[in-house]
Amino acid sequence: MFRKTLIAATAIMATISTASVYADVINNKDFGGGTITFHGSVTESPCSIAPGDEKLDINLGQVSKSMLSAADKGSTPVDIKIHLNSCQFEATGGQTPPNPDYGKFSKVDVEFANYNSSDATKGLLHNDGDATNVDVQLLDALGQPVKLNRVTTSATAQQLTGTAGEITLKARMLASGVATSGSVNATVNYKLKYF
Repeated sequence: MFRKTLIAATAIMATISTASVYADVINNKDFGGGTITFHGSVTESPCSIAPGDEKLDINLGQVSKSMLSAADKGSTPVDIKIHLNSCQFEATGGQTPPNPDYGKFSKVDVEFANYNSSDATKGLLHNDGDATNVDVQLLDALGQPVKLNRVTTSATAQQLTGTAGEITLKARMLASGVATSGSVNATVNYKLKYF
C-alpha cells in the first residue's frame, strides 16, 4: 500500500513540475501578433454605405481572347453592388406621420470622377494593364452603357424605399479591336448624390 501511494505521489509531482516547466515555456514565447487599424468617415448623406462597398474590387475574371476577337465584342458582365443601409429620410410637405419612403433626399444617383476614359459616353475606362485593344465598360443595372460624364438629376436618380437600398451596376471587358492577352485594370471613383 505504501508503495502504491509513493508511486502515485511521485507521478503527481512529476506532472506538476512538468506542467509548470511547459507553462513557463509557453508564456515566454512569441507566437506572433499584429496591428488592427480602424478607418471610416462620417458623412452628410441620409444612408450609410455598407462596410467594404466604399472600396470595391471587382474581379472580371480570366476571359478568353476569343471572346474579344473584334471591336465591340465583350465579356459576360459582372455585377457591382453598392449597398446602402440605415437610411433616414427627412419628411417633406408637412407629412404626419412622415413618410420614410419618399422624403427629402430619398432618391440617389451615382457620379463618377477621376477616370481615364477612351469614350466616357460609352462608359469605357482605359485599361491600365498590359492587354491591348480592350477596355473596361461600366454598365447600368439593365446592361446599358453608363455615361461617365453625365449630369445626375432627380429624374435619373433611383427612388429608395425603407431603411436600406442597393445601387446595381455591371462591368465587362470590351474589345476595341483584336484583344491581346495580358492584364486588365481600370479605376474610377464614385460619389453618391441624393435628391
